[in-house]
Amino acid sequence: IAGWTATNGLVYTSVVSGGTATVTLSGGSLSAAAAATLVNSISYQDVKVDNPTAGARTFTLSQVQDSGGTANSGADTSVGSIASTVTVAVTNDAPAIDLDASAAGTGYSTTYSRSGGGAGGVGVKIVDSDVLITDVDSTNITGATIAITTNRNSSGTDSLAFTNTANITGVYTAGTGTLVLTSAPGTATLANYQAALRSVIFDNTGATASANRTITVQVTDGSGLTSNIANTTVAFNNVATPTAIVAAATGNEDDTYIPIVLNGVDNVAVTRFQVTSNPAGGTLYTNTSLTAAVSLNTDIVATNNSLTLYFKPNLDYNNLAGTTFNFKAGDATNLTANTIATIVVNPVNDAPVLADTVLSLTALSQNSPAPVGAVGNLVSSLVGGVTDVDAAAVKGVAIIATDSSNGTWYFTTNAVTTWRAMGSVSNTSALLLASDATTRVYFQPATSFSGSVANGLTLRAWDITSGAAATKVDVSVNGGTTAFSAATDTVAIDVTFKNSAPTLTATAISPTFTEGALSTQASPVNVFSGATISAIEAGQTITGLTFTVGGLVNGVNEKVIVDGVTIALNANSSGVTSTPGLTYTVTSNGVTATVVLTGGTLSGAAAQTLVENIAYQNTLVDNPTAGNRTFTLTQVKDSGGVVNGGVDTTTLSIVSTVSVVAVNDAPINTLPLATQSTQEDTPKVFSVANGNAITVSDV
Repeated sequence: IAGWTATNGLVYTSVVSGGTATVTLSGGSLSAAAAATLVNSISYQDVKVDNPTAGARTFTLSQVQDSGGTANSGADTSVGSIASTVTVAVTNDAPAIDLDASAAGTGYSTTYSRSGGGAGGVGVKIVDSDVLITDVDSTNITGATIAITTNRNSSGTDSLAFTNTANITGVYTAGTGTLVLTSAPGTATLANYQAALRSVIFDNTGATASANRTITVQVTDGSGLTSNIANTTVAFNNVATPTAIVAAATGNEDDTYIPIVLNGVDNVAVTRFQVTSNPAGGTLYTNTSLTAAVSLNTDIVATNNSLTLYFKPNLDYNNLAGTTFNFKAGDATNLTANTIATIVVNPVNDAPVLADTVLSLTALSQNSPAPVGAVGNLVSSLVGGVTDVDAAAVKGVAIIATDSSNGTWYFTTNAVTTWRAMGSVSNTSALLLASDATTRVYFQPATSFSGSVANGLTLRAWDITSGAAATKVDVSVNGGTTAFSAATDTVAIDVTFKNSAPTLTATAISPTFTEGALSTQASPVNVFSGATISAIEAGQTITGLTFTVGGLVNGVNEKVIVDGVTIALNANSSGVTSTPGLTYTVTSNGVTATVVLTGGTLSGAAAQTLVENIAYQNTLVDNPTAGNRTFTLTQVKDSGGVVNGGVDTTTLSIVSTVSVVAVNDAPINTLPLATQSTQEDTPKVFSVANGNAITVSDV
């Protein structure tokens, strides 16, 4: 069996093999003090109230585990062998006797009819046909004492007669009116003594007056313990006419038949009976093959003043108060007045019936969280197809399978504080859940899953006559008189698609762009690295990306390279990138430019490559303006859309700052290319006009 503990909500399993039960507790987060309290509170009880098997029950604490894990060769489990032995002692219980098991109390009443002339009547039995002896400790009895107590020999001479059997001997002492039955220990069963008591006959000789007799009956077990004293009342009948004795019988719903014995007394003999009304809920027959139904007001031949009839209850009929009919007893001349007979039909559990109905739970949105509070569906919403012929049957379910391939199934019995994962279930370990105001089930879909789970739960109906809610039991035996339906049904749940926003992370490189030496163009610098981008849901793509560049001062020379295309940031523009063919749009006020990429069908990997290849370049070869150019990734968008409240766009703020560094260039002295000459004492003029100017410049 399996279930959850009440105090700490631990999962328990109990596996029995070869007379040893191994109980495992798991799923705990107990402090050392709480664990100590748990161990100190372990107790034993044998719920077999009568006659438990004596002997030792050995408890052994064999293992304890903590939450530390086994990383780096750690140890989280200690194996031990701490034993404690419980000694089960048995106390012998006295036997019990009921002279008429189908009637209230333990006694029996009968009528003795004496002849009008005082010559004696017809002897009567002192117990009913359903006399019952019970002993929880033994199946054997060693003796019985039957004594006439009240009004013995008050008129005429009383007697008790018994014919010895193979294992029971009777001795009657007339002086005390006591009949003692004995047997050797271990030779006579409870059934043997019941039969012996049924054969004891009370009789009287010479009675001239009517005084009721009381006869006491008591049995003794092999240990010398005596039962309760049960009393038989013998009423004397003055009139030499037949008397019918109230009859009763007990059986079970759907029994093949329930026998009921009709008895009568007469000064000569009861030779016939008539049934004058039929019982409700079934049919009376005169034979065990149930081929001869009783005809009303028709003589049925008696044997030894008795008649046994057989009541066949209708299917699923039961009546604890008893169904009744009237009968009469008669001799050759006279019939009695109507006398009542009662048949108690004990209810027997019928398995609930589960019809194949459409069962579904409330649809959930994709990426719904783990359950908290009164979410999910009440189990009562799953029992609409359950019927049960048993009156006041309570409904519930036994979950024998779950489809957990796309999520996790949970249940709660209080809908407020504790939700538990159902875990593994099967026909031999079914989870029992009651149909009440607080028991619920819930499905948490796996990340990004959407769609229909057609056979999310497979269940049987449970009528709660065996097993306990929130435990796991074997329901492989079902139908019939069990608590579980033979049929099963399935429960579906739909998980509605709800797009999850895409994710993007990246590392800011914050590079330095340094002016090239001697009027050469410096290479572009990448702005981001280590990008990770996901649309979350499988099959979706990245469709757009937005970033801004601030701190622009060099007009058309400020450029960004995106996906193979170089884009000027000084003015509004648009175009298409090289590789995936994204559409780009630039909005710029000369200081800050916003670049929007749209129309993509990029995988996460392709989008990551795109982000990692975003680069900055200043094409003002000589003397670019030093300072910071701030790149900010502001938005990413996927193809999932926004239906059912989905989100396809994530706002970002990933900043990488490019530091632009200008390099001081040396001044340039330009001389005429040709050799210059002049005559001695003749000035030489260097000028533009003369084509031989000397210039000095500095960028």
